[in-house]
Amino acid sequence: MRLFLAVDMPDFVRKSAGDLVRQMNIPAQKVRWVKEENLHITLKFLGETPMEKLDAVKEGAMAAAAGFGPIGVCVEGAGVFPNKIKPRIFWLGIKGDAASLARLAAALNAAMAKLGFESEDRPFSPHLTIGRVQVDSVKGQVIRAAAACKDASLGSFTADRLFLYESVLGPGGPKYTALGEFPLAGQGR
Repeated sequence: MRLFLAVDMPDFVRKSAGDLVRQMNIPAQKVRWVKEENLHITLKFLGETPMEKLDAVKEGAMAAAAGFGPIGVCVEGAGVFPNKIKPRIFWLGIKGDAASLARLAAALNAAMAKLGFESEDRPFSPHLTIGRVQVDSVKGQVIRAAAACKDASLGSFTADRLFLYESVLGPGGPKYTALGEFPLAGQGR
């Protein structure tokens, strides 16, 4: 099973992101746009996971989530990864209590490392991936679109739960199925 841990987006953010993508008018053959229903903030990508580890993953995620209260999230701004010379990922920025999201990601990273998953060494950079650049010929258009969206604000919400998702890749794009839901109901960190 291909698994990841994430914070979901509310419907109004999903719709606003979809509207933003449609306004950019960049064809899907050039940028693989993330479907609105798949928008999320990845906190820990686990990758291929044997079925026998599923219960331990759920327990680790629940334990990590229990130490955090609800987290304020604001979706605003835009940019590209890794850089403007070779943009590969088009993202929307995550503001609000990004420090708590980073601490939650670190707690999940530590909990999953104990289960044998590779530890993430890069610093956590909260973002909402909305597209993956498929062809170099569109990079100028993508960079201009990201610059035009630098002041975009898609709204704020309170993340009150963490999800464990299975991702099944297919010709129409990935399909995500929630395998676990863990409340952020602690006192916060």
